[in-house]
Amino acid sequence: MVQRFSTNFTILAILLDMVVIDGSLALIKQYYKQPFLGGQLPFLPVAAETAFLVFPLFWLLALFFNSVYDNSKTLKVIDEFTFITLGSSAALAGLAGILFLGDYQPSRSGFLLFIFLAYSLLLLWRVVARTLYKSQQHLRGTETHYLVLGAGPVGRHLVEEINRLDLPNYVFCGFLDDSEEKRASFAEVLGDIDQLPLVIKDKRVDHVFIALPRYANERITYAIQLLSVLPVKVSIIPDFFDLTVHNTTSSSIGNIPLLDIKTPALTPNQRLAKRVFDLTLTILFLVPALPVMAIIWLLVRLIDGSPVILTQSRVGENGRIIKIRKFRTMRPKANNDEEEKINPAIKNANDPRITKLGRWLRRSSLDELPQFFTVLSGEMSLVGPRPELPRLFEQYLPWQRVRLTIPQGITGWWQVNGRSDKPLMFNTEYDQYYIQNYSIWLDIYILLKTFWIVLRGRGAY
Repeated sequence: MVQRFSTNFTILAILLDMVVIDGSLALIKQYYKQPFLGGQLPFLPVAAETAFLVFPLFWLLALFFNSVYDNSKTLKVIDEFTFITLGSSAALAGLAGILFLGDYQPSRSGFLLFIFLAYSLLLLWRVVARTLYKSQQHLRGTETHYLVLGAGPVGRHLVEEINRLDLPNYVFCGFLDDSEEKRASFAEVLGDIDQLPLVIKDKRVDHVFIALPRYANERITYAIQLLSVLPVKVSIIPDFFDLTVHNTTSSSIGNIPLLDIKTPALTPNQRLAKRVFDLTLTILFLVPALPVMAIIWLLVRLIDGSPVILTQSRVGENGRIIKIRKFRTMRPKANNDEEEKINPAIKNANDPRITKLGRWLRRSSLDELPQFFTVLSGEMSLVGPRPELPRLFEQYLPWQRVRLTIPQGITGWWQVNGRSDKPLMFNTEYDQYYIQNYSIWLDIYILLKTFWIVLRGRGAY
């Protein structure tokens, strides 16, 4: 398991979070003078001492159950901020229920100010910690040197993922592979698997990833035997990518370990819950968004002319063709489907067809706003695989078509893990993960993460 911080740091984080929550509560209690609804009740009129124990305990439990303290799931700052937002929202709901449904009658504005202060400080100290950790990591000499056995697609995909996570303490040493062709073609291949003990000693390797193809069982067994007497951590990556396995759970029969491969479809109850969720959030969102959309319509009309709205054919759930609409961001002649045949599989950050206003709309994702009306009609969902252009869909391999088994979405797991930085036809593994792990909570997580990414403007063009 790849982790950014140690268990000791996790314990420190819990203690710091407790200090932040209690400190915020103390500050509001000390300096907040506004009475509750014109009366004389202060912020915490009853059992103030008890609140200093109950509030942080409740909040910490909410953070814990939302994976904030799972170092393997908070490698990226956006993930950590999203988990904190989910946990803090749960804490807000729970504490509000305890206070406002009971007899405590605190100041509503004071309570909300406490929540906002504590939430902001929870984010702030983590930003500082990450900045210090990244800048000082090389001085402490605590890097983890890792070696990958197998320079094939699985091994290279692993290195790409670790690089994408930007782990400052993980240092890539190279590959070992028995293929003479790979040793001759790639400078990162240091030798064959027989040289494993020597390379580990020479490169001071701490972690070995076995990413050999599944037909190389004998070499996998041989490598494990060599590694069993060496002081390194060993992880095996199953070579199941071509079988579209991107989520497995472990179980056992007696003392026999199993990997359970599953690809669940949406049940009727899940589909109903997802539709209710989509309708509720979309209606609530469109109320403040309509004036913004009107302003954007006028800007596009005045600056770039007509048409203001671009309509495209896309492949929806079960292969049905749907129409999606966006604010036009390209020159008029560049926005029809025939013109989009220019390098359609990869979006170009410097595409000359994009107008100046269009570039800003794409960077802020405001060009996507008209698609919320498609969600209202039921042809799309807020979260799901992105609907593909028909001509690209025709190039899909059979295993890629699984992404059409659920409603297509405005945002999704692929978008929050790269957005336009990733080629359109190579997003299937992210959509597979979403399908296999679907829940309303995952939809909420993706929407919150989308919010953070849109604020940063990363990968949108």
